[in-house]
Amino acid sequence: MKTTNSDLWEHVETNLIRYKPTGGYYVKAKVHGKKVRESLNTDKLPDARRQVSAWLARVRGGSTHVRSGLLMQTPIEEWKNWINNKVQAPRTRECRLDNWRVVIEPTWPHLATTKINSVTRHDVESWRDGLITKHKYSVSQANQCLGTLKQIFRIAENKGMLLHDSPAARVKQLRQPAKKLVLPTKADFAKLRAVVYGRSPRGGELFDFLSLSGARIDSANHVTWGNVDWTANKLHFTVAKRGGYSIPLFAPLKAFLLKIRPPSQKADTKVLKVKSIKKVLGNSCRWMGIHHLSHHDLRHWFATRAIEQGVDIPTLSRWIGHKDGGALALRVYGHLRDEHSQTEALKIT
Repeated sequence: MKTTNSDLWEHVETNLIRYKPTGGYYVKAKVHGKKVRESLNTDKLPDARRQVSAWLARVRGGSTHVRSGLLMQTPIEEWKNWINNKVQAPRTRECRLDNWRVVIEPTWPHLATTKINSVTRHDVESWRDGLITKHKYSVSQANQCLGTLKQIFRIAENKGMLLHDSPAARVKQLRQPAKKLVLPTKADFAKLRAVVYGRSPRGGELFDFLSLSGARIDSANHVTWGNVDWTANKLHFTVAKRGGYSIPLFAPLKAFLLKIRPPSQKADTKVLKVKSIKKVLGNSCRWMGIHHLSHHDLRHWFATRAIEQGVDIPTLSRWIGHKDGGALALRVYGHLRDEHSQTEALKIT
């Protein structure tokens, strides 16, 4: 069996590790942005702790003395410059900057004026938990902001500003509670579709496209008639969260596209005329007195119907643009598959 790093080394505490085969302690720290590991020549924990303090004092007494007094404001500004010049989707950039401006800065007001090397893992964990318990943010928001904070400390590491491991590096994301899918009955869905069409015929077309293709709203908004391959019986999504993908022209989807196809079909013309039905969909759900549905719930509706009709998870995952062979789809829709299996089992007598 191959020996792994965790088989040989034990993380004891910040800057202190233990070599398991001999029991000897080592100091592990960041110096000028590089990881340094040095033996403390002892297998006694109290001695090791004292020597770590002395070792760090020697390091701080050298050229890193000034750096040890740096404030968090320095890596924060470096991070802002990096995020503004990073090649990424504008929406991702805005989201990260909002994480800092809207959430992190107000909930940790003195972070920017705190010394970099005085921030501890406990500080980060306490702040993370406080986002939920004190400031009432969702778990997903807290996890996203933790990721942004980790980026800031990673900048500090890369620039040689930290004398020890990043205090955020070992802080884990909070477990996301499973979201229960609440979808209408087939009868209510048909009625909702009619209400949406009555309020907005163009909105009804977007409603049908999402529920018949399983596409995300952003992918749907980029589909042109040039993406419809009538010969190969495929619909291509060129803009998608995990890269472009194609789906078959399922019979209901093909019939829908044929119905709305313009007489002069130009390749660069958008298939859909409206970009959102968020308002009309929400108002229609409230008018009917049913659970609120979003654009993404129409994607869930497509996936649920596919499972009910016997489509396997790996195939479904490809149809909704996943690249992991079905792992994510299984986590999201696995319980629906099991429920459907139990329902079908009742037919066996």
